Amino acid sequence: MLTVTEESDDGAPVAAAAAVAPVDRSMPPPDPVAARAGRGTVAVFTAATFVSASLLFLVQPLVAKMLLPLLGGSAAVWNTASVFFQAVLLAGYAFSHLSLRRLGVRRQPWLQAAVALVGLAVLPIAIPSGWVPPAGAPGLWTLLVLGATVGLPFFVLSTVSPTLQRWFAATDHPSAHDPYFLYAAGNVGSLLSLLAYPLVAEPLLSSGDLSHLWTIGYATFVVLLLACWAQVRRTARRQPTDAPEAERSPLSWATRLRWAGFAAVPSGLMLGVTRHISSDVAAMPLLWVVPLALYLGTFIVAFGRRPERAVAVASRALKLLVVPLTLSFFGFLSSIEVGLALHLSVFSAAAMVAHGRLSLDRPGTDRLTDFYLMLSVGGVVGGATAALLAPVLFSSVLEYPVFLVAALALLPRSAFGGAGPTAPDATTHGVGAMLARARGAISPRVLVVAAAVLGTAVASVAIRSSGTQEALVTAMLVAAVGAMAAFVLTRSAAGFATSIGVILALGLLVPANATRYQSRTFYGVHRVYEDQANGGRHVLLNGSTVHGMEDVTGPQAGQPTTYYHPTGPIGRWFALHRADPPRRIGVVGLGSGALAWYGRAGDRMRFYEIDDAVVHIAQDPDLFTFVDRSKADVDVEVGDGRLLLAEEAGPKADALVIDAFSGDSIPAHLLTDEAVGLYLRRLDEHGTLVVHISNRFFDFRPVVAKLAAAHDLAAYVAFDPATPEQAAQGKLASTWVVMARTAADAGVADQPGWTRMDGGGSVPLWTDDRSDLLRLLRR
Repeated sequence: MLTVTEESDDGAPVAAAAAVAPVDRSMPPPDPVAARAGRGTVAVFTAATFVSASLLFLVQPLVAKMLLPLLGGSAAVWNTASVFFQAVLLAGYAFSHLSLRRLGVRRQPWLQAAVALVGLAVLPIAIPSGWVPPAGAPGLWTLLVLGATVGLPFFVLSTVSPTLQRWFAATDHPSAHDPYFLYAAGNVGSLLSLLAYPLVAEPLLSSGDLSHLWTIGYATFVVLLLACWAQVRRTARRQPTDAPEAERSPLSWATRLRWAGFAAVPSGLMLGVTRHISSDVAAMPLLWVVPLALYLGTFIVAFGRRPERAVAVASRALKLLVVPLTLSFFGFLSSIEVGLALHLSVFSAAAMVAHGRLSLDRPGTDRLTDFYLMLSVGGVVGGATAALLAPVLFSSVLEYPVFLVAALALLPRSAFGGAGPTAPDATTHGVGAMLARARGAISPRVLVVAAAVLGTAVASVAIRSSGTQEALVTAMLVAAVGAMAAFVLTRSAAGFATSIGVILALGLLVPANATRYQSRTFYGVHRVYEDQANGGRHVLLNGSTVHGMEDVTGPQAGQPTTYYHPTGPIGRWFALHRADPPRRIGVVGLGSGALAWYGRAGDRMRFYEIDDAVVHIAQDPDLFTFVDRSKADVDVEVGDGRLLLAEEAGPKADALVIDAFSGDSIPAHLLTDEAVGLYLRRLDEHGTLVVHISNRFFDFRPVVAKLAAAHDLAAYVAFDPATPEQAAQGKLASTWVVMARTAADAGVADQPGWTRMDGGGSVPLWTDDRSDLLRLLRR
């Protein structure tokens, strides 16, 4: 048996075997008298763990929202913040592991208490004034700001879970042999905090108020931590010396790496599915917290009483649901809501399988901090791969299917009719054993499955290459044959994962229409393709949301379509000013540059665009010609529109158009009281503010109406549905709002299709640190 050399807490070498002893679940039931005597100990440790975990996960969406006004509302803000928090969590777990090993349970609390008290010095949480992100990719800047604002208190809280469990294991409580129930209690606190933020905290409290309440919560945690220390000191007086650490269970690096691997897959998958759903719905904490809440929920169940049952149920669900999910990448689902539920269900099942197998493999208390340290290592590796490495390596969100396939590879043998425990068996994870299994896996059945999957996947790609709707439907049906073959015939996790991976790879890497340009940046994935079914029409996508079209042939060639069609609200508004003297027009958001088509000779149009890739797309005449052919004097400023407007000191604009989108969402920081005040300062006395609020999921009309009322503006809204004939020409339904200081300046009061807006009803006024997205959800 392979052995490694480790050091005990006092530095003595210890021989470690290739396996680690699991937690002892066969202990005799605790004595009733001792159990009653220890209720106070359990209560204080549970309370401290619960409060610290609640604070740990409440601060994440809070700080991310504070950053949105500076970073343009991108979903990447949350992913970058998640990597930061995972890295700090790793540092906290490492601190707990090393300090307990070197100082022991009796001396380490002194250091723990000192660090916790130091964390109070940097509160309350606030973004440093004067910090402005650089143009381009502000990922490093985001990490630095997070470190300066919340790094120290978050580090302190991240040390708590393994530390308190190790402290509790050193007490004389009857349950000290298995303190993992505290981990479940902490995850309950984390989950409740994540749900409370969008449902309670965000609608009712400003970010500043919530920051002060968080400071009070942190002080409460410090008090509870000191109370836990008192319990440890009471026990330490009965036990003058720490338990000999040289008697710890042996632990191999193979086991450590297995723990890290099981933790890395759901961590990376969480960020992948987060980017997928948030880029097409809304870049706000309401949606960001859903995958993380499900992630924590699986930890709670996995570390409960029946982890083996949870793994069995989740394995069946994952194997079944991944088939329609795979087909959804071929256009199988037209319903966004059903697709969203499917993605989240598959993620939940995958996370449950990984976390459940971790729970079944957890060690005894002597290796508790080793276990949590490797969980954190895996979380950081998975998160960093998805959030930092994937955007550099991939031009689309390929990390999502990659981690999905990795999750399928973690399915236990029982999911394929095999026998044996669902807990990992360390004796079957060696390289030699893996190679032997691989050689034995080459059977006629495997060859048939491989041929069926590969053949149907290739046929599906070939069929849908024509781009017609009929071809897409046929391709989806052919791909379904391959997916069902994988589901029915495969008898191993590796074979099933490989089969699904082949179908996903060909479906994602070989798109149905010819791609003319694709780029992935901090702000999303941008793709321009030729719609072969419509004469080679150029279509710009951000995620799966259309951001622009241009016909290259036919009577509409070179004219704007989609939301910018000449018969739509924005086209009719521009037509009203056709006879006006030359004007200065500012536009926040460039897209395909469609609005530049409306520029007249003598007009000066300035676009504010945060993403360099979008600027390239709009200015390349081989992709779109709106900017290139505009009669107006057009220039483009790169950066966040709101920040750029705040820095400008030149002549004021006659009109300002807010047309910035991230996926299907309007960045929230562009629809706040502070933002509208800035717009008015940059507008001429008789200037007009035009806002594009089209959205599939949320109705922003009450928010804009409330903003107009707060600034005493006359506001008019127009919703323009597209007829079937217009839709065939590329027109999309759109909603636009025109605001000005007087109805006469708005200029649309007597125009058909425009309606005067009321005061917004009971919707609260949105500010930079307070918004309520739930109230706007379309029902």
